[in-house]
This record gives sequence, structure tokens and C-alpha cells, in this order.
Amino acid sequence: MATRKIADLTQATTASDADLMVIQDTSKTKKITFSTLLTSIKSKLGVGTAASLNTTSKEIVGAINEINTNLTTTYNFDRMYNPWYISGNVITDKVSKILIVTIALQAKSPLPLNVWHKLIALPAGTRPKHTFYGNYDNANYNTTIKAESNGDVLVLTNKAIAANEWLVGSIIIAF
Repeated sequence: MATRKIADLTQATTASDADLMVIQDTSKTKKITFSTLLTSIKSKLGVGTAASLNTTSKEIVGAINEINTNLTTTYNFDRMYNPWYISGNVITDKVSKILIVTIALQAKSPLPLNVWHKLIALPAGTRPKHTFYGNYDNANYNTTIKAESNGDVLVLTNKAIAANEWLVGSIIIAF
């Protein structure tokens, strides 16, 4: 092949895995395929695939998205143990070793005061080692949320909640 300037070569608009590129080592000029160069770059950046990931996706970005999707669980009122509510949610967000349980529930009929109402049972892996309490206080009532070591999440209020009134609160659990 005759000596040609790189600037004189036809420009490629895409690269396939088998395309060759020129690299300069400390002692000589070498060739490398686009696929090999890309694999090397991914390795240096710490991205790409990892067969040892405990996720469906073995791509790093896909695995992160899958983990983020699995962090939040919403329990709609029809999935709860308690028939006292007509709408609302119990939302659990797991971030590392912290679990945040947030409730927003609309009462079906008047709720009696100072009676614990079981809402949900947390799945294994998100249950606290000890019982945790959290309080939400507003001008009308005080709500206590309890997460027990068996996974039960219960709610208690110091005021009888009227039908159609909303009960809200949140608890942060470290485990």
C-alpha cells in the first residue's frame, strides 16, 4: 500500500466491531479493532456488563435502573389488611439500609381513636430488627405509625377520624 495521509482517507460515519484502527504504542504502531478498543474503554471506565450482578439486566445502567425501580413499593388501599379505608396508599422506599414508610389514607367510616390498625406486612428483607415508631402531628390530630420486627405496619391516631377524612404520616426505619 502506498503511503497516504490519514486526512486523505474516506471518512467513516459509523464503526463496526471488526473495523481496524491505528494506535501508537511506546515502541511501535499497532492495529486494534473497534470492538477491542470499546471493551478496553468500558473496562477503564468501569462500565459495560457484569455477569455477577444479582439483577435481570447485566448491563450496569440497566441494573441501576432495575434496582431503582425495585426500591419503591406502593400498596394501594385494596391490597391492605384493613377495611377502614376507601382510598389512599402506603408507600415504602428502601434506600440502602433505610426504609421510609409513608401513608396517605382516606377513611371509609369514622375511625375510632387509640386503636391500632394493621395496614400492610413488609416483605422479608425490608423488615426492621426492632419495632420503630414515627409520628405525624398537624393541627387536627397526631398519627403514630409503627413498624414491627415481624413486618406489620400499623397506624394509630389520637383523634377519631371522620369518614372521608385523610390520615397521613411517615416513618423512617434504619435496619
